[in-house]
Amino acid sequence: MTRFLLDECVSPKLVAKLWDRGMDTIHVRDRGMLGAPDYEVWRYGQSDNRTICTINYNDFLRLARGEPAGHFGVLAIASGANPIGQFDMVTAAMNWVTAVSNSGSGFLNRYLEVDDDGEIILAEVHYGEN
Repeated sequence: MTRFLLDECVSPKLVAKLWDRGMDTIHVRDRGMLGAPDYEVWRYGQSDNRTICTINYNDFLRLARGEPAGHFGVLAIASGANPIGQFDMVTAAMNWVTAVSNSGSGFLNRYLEVDDDGEIILAEVHYGEN
């Protein structure tokens, strides 16, 4: 089962909708982490084996590159979407990962971006890469 940690820029309304789709999802708000620095959100997500879902592309990409033991992934969705649009982007990413991930690795060591049109941009992100 996919495990997501939604950053504060992602609507907390997605939590119940994603659970309904079989995705173990929590929001930083529900963990008392609103306003927490990105590195604290990152550490929490990694310690709980969760993929970070955010619109904050660059900071979380940098944090992923700094993980020598690998990471549980980053899903970066386009900013400016309403909760329905955000849900559609997360669902598009989940469908894509399910279709291409034969090993069941899901988002592990992956950085996915989803644009407004649902187009997926994938990068395998490993320690020390630029």
